[in-house]
Amino acid sequence: MVSLIMKDIFYYRRNLTEYLLSCFRMLLFIIPYYIYSVYLKNTDFNIQFAVLTMTAVNFIMSVIVGINFELYREIISNKMVQFKMSNLSIEKYVAAQSLFYFFSNMVQVVVIIILLSLLTEFKLKFNAFLILRVILFLIYLFLFICLFGAAFSMLTIATKRFSFSGLFINIIFLFSSCYTYYADSPKLIRVISLISPITYLFNLFRNFFGLESLILSGIFTYFILSVQLILLYLIFRKLIVPKIDKAIIDSI
Repeated sequence: MVSLIMKDIFYYRRNLTEYLLSCFRMLLFIIPYYIYSVYLKNTDFNIQFAVLTMTAVNFIMSVIVGINFELYREIISNKMVQFKMSNLSIEKYVAAQSLFYFFSNMVQVVVIIILLSLLTEFKLKFNAFLILRVILFLIYLFLFICLFGAAFSMLTIATKRFSFSGLFINIIFLFSSCYTYYADSPKLIRVISLISPITYLFNLFRNFFGLESLILSGIFTYFILSVQLILLYLIFRKLIVPKIDKAIIDSI
């Protein structure tokens, strides 16, 4: 796993411009929201809610698509030979890629939050309790990304197209009360979104900044997230991993 992460690091070290452009692309999207907030200052437009929501969407998208892009490169270049030679299971492969893309994209999120505090009246008061909550949230977010990245890897291997991961995660976003307050979502969407762990992750994320009330108390929210992630892991281990292993063998 360490060698795989180092390979990614050295790839972007050699192609630093590509990484910087990716960071710049993500940072640029804050500007239109800032313009809207100035132009629509007499309306109920909330720049903090909009920017933080789209930051979370872009972050999850970038990590999951990045994981599947690396897998896609393996497929089209060497027919998964390097993957098999590394003697890594699909779980460890996805975990290693998730770790790299998680932290490389987290830098962009931190910069956006800093810019948001400079350009708007947004202020975040740090304390020990908040830091512990953030660490717990990041652990759950990482586990979620690993599981969904692994699940979508099946699509990448089966179709030999990494774009399906981005397509399907976008569809999941639409039915997870991500783009509006949960209480303001249509009734049908509210019911459906309670099934999705993304709903609870976004709810917790925005609650850190005082932008949304928790659907349930923090303890119950993490309990539901734990149950959902365990179920996803069991489904992944029992149903998806055997099919991925077979698809990898067939691709060589």
